[in-house]
Amino acid sequence: MFEFVSKKEEEVQKKIEDLKRIETMLKDLKQRCPDEKQLHTCPIIETLIED
Repeated sequence: MFEFVSKKEEEVQKKIEDLKRIETMLKDLKQRCPDEKQLHTCPIIETLIED
């Protein structure tokens, strides 16, 4: 039981780290493309919208 819980805890920590990385990238992208028109011409944003 302990091993299972430890493994799950590691998985959750990895997901948290991944989400924090994504959050940082999105904040950076928001600063680079503050204009709404630019957001619609940005391929990264288009991909995110499609998902």
